[in-house]
Amino acid sequence: MTPPPREKVSITLPPDLAARARAASKGNLSDYLARALEEKLLADAMAEYARLRATETIDDVHEAAGEDAS
Repeated sequence: MTPPPREKVSITLPPDLAARARAASKGNLSDYLARALEEKLLADAMAEYARLRATETIDDVHEAAGEDAS
């Protein structure tokens, strides 16, 4: 199976955070950071969904989800 395409980016981290991430990554910092970003984006999306659900009626949420699906 062909891995998904990758784009090279540059980031700047505090030295202690970079060292801890390298140690935790077990030699593959790119994959480690990609997984961490995916988890963060999912958590942010879930928080936004919860916020919307708390402020809108359930019918409005279902309607918006239906519009997104189409």
